[in-house]
Amino acid sequence: VLRDCAVGDAGAAALAASPHARDLTYLDLWKNRVADAGAAALAASPHLEGVRILSLRDNLITPAGAELLRKRFGDRVKV
Repeated sequence: VLRDCAVGDAGAAALAASPHARDLTYLDLWKNRVADAGAAALAASPHLEGVRILSLRDNLITPAGAELLRKRFGDRVKV
């Protein structure tokens, strides 16, 4: 849980690129200034297969970014 920590797109991309993220089953990035670039990085990550709940509520993600996330994570993502 990383709520309201100003993670931003760079932090979301770093997290998505980390092989250590393979162990995550729950990822809460609520209110972290994540926008579409961060959403795209999370959606493209090969390390987030085990995530069962991904919360990105109250961020800067547009409908296009939300669609990328839903294509990857389905109903496991909350935007």
